[in-house]
Amino acid sequence: MMKRSRFYSYCLFAILIIACRSLQATEIPIRIIQGMPYMEITLNGKGPYLFGFDTGFGGEMELDSALAVSLGIKPTGKMEVGDASGRNNRMLDLGVLDRLQVGDYVFQNTTVILRNRRALPGMEKVSGILGMALFSAFTITIDYPGLMFRFEDAPLPPADNLTILNYTPVGGGVPQIDLKVGDIALKAVVDVRSMSGTFKIPEQIIPQLHLVSDPVVIGRGRTVSNEIIIHQVQIQEPIQFGKYKYEQPTVTYPSLNEDVIIGASTLQSFRITIDQQNQRIQLLKLAENASKPIAKPAALPVEGNRFSEYVGSYEGGRELSLSDGTLFIQRPGGMLLKMIETAKDTFTLERVPQAVLHFERDEQRRVVALKVMNQQGAWEQAKRLG
Repeated sequence: MMKRSRFYSYCLFAILIIACRSLQATEIPIRIIQGMPYMEITLNGKGPYLFGFDTGFGGEMELDSALAVSLGIKPTGKMEVGDASGRNNRMLDLGVLDRLQVGDYVFQNTTVILRNRRALPGMEKVSGILGMALFSAFTITIDYPGLMFRFEDAPLPPADNLTILNYTPVGGGVPQIDLKVGDIALKAVVDVRSMSGTFKIPEQIIPQLHLVSDPVVIGRGRTVSNEIIIHQVQIQEPIQFGKYKYEQPTVTYPSLNEDVIIGASTLQSFRITIDQQNQRIQLLKLAENASKPIAKPAALPVEGNRFSEYVGSYEGGRELSLSDGTLFIQRPGGMLLKMIETAKDTFTLERVPQAVLHFERDEQRRVVALKVMNQQGAWEQAKRLG
């Protein structure tokens, strides 16, 4: 009887260990590429492979079709996909991945969408995208400041409408929250993939707003059937979601759907936690007051520092400062970003390694301007103000 009791106790202990393991958080480091978090994972025991995580993608996984062939994944069906306009749908193959490992956690029999992803511009080293549906049973966290992705079996507290908000899942689980542009109530999608500005809004909203600046063309997008001209403008009306309020924000338009998009430029200041089981999202910003610029660290004396000649104010609200011998750049209401020297007068950003910034000099070798390469590969010049 004693042996049986001990056996049952051992089994109970083993079950408790397994249960505790299932509740443990899984963390994996990330890097930020064009605003979107990327991580290294293994597929069918091979890898690691570089994958992005996209809150705007409601599927489980998108996988490069050539890599799928090398992993022995065969098409099992088809799925219709399209862009936000709803006019450019196409059929893509589906397959099943036997084993997907993210950190210490293993997903089995994952449905994957097969696409020639590595043929896309700038995606030569990216093997695919992970989406919301893959983590539907978990609470996930994208910690931009901490460069960490986390998922666990732990709910968020009830919404307080300040930092924790209720959301509506759209498009397979993409978070959509309430947002106001002035007094206009809208729905906003939290999309870490969107890089065209801090907020993207429908074009039909623009006539209802008071413009602080003239609209300018900042880029062009192309779908199968047409070209989209992307505009940027600063507006008088504040934008607010939860407790976070952005005064005289800069917005881009058009948005191909009827929603506002909170893009990567805004989200990179946050630690974002999404509780899919209870449809709650927590947004914790680096600064307590989102309507004010993030405080800079106390600067040390710059005399004698080789980066001191770059310090100052530049057009577009760019401020360059030194702290502990390191050069930082910040825009109004934006993150304080560490600059990394790659060549004489040329830098990149620690959190955005694909960024290119170059300082221009006059005939007396004084720094007079900062050039930043935009997403279209063209230089944007910001003159030094002081």
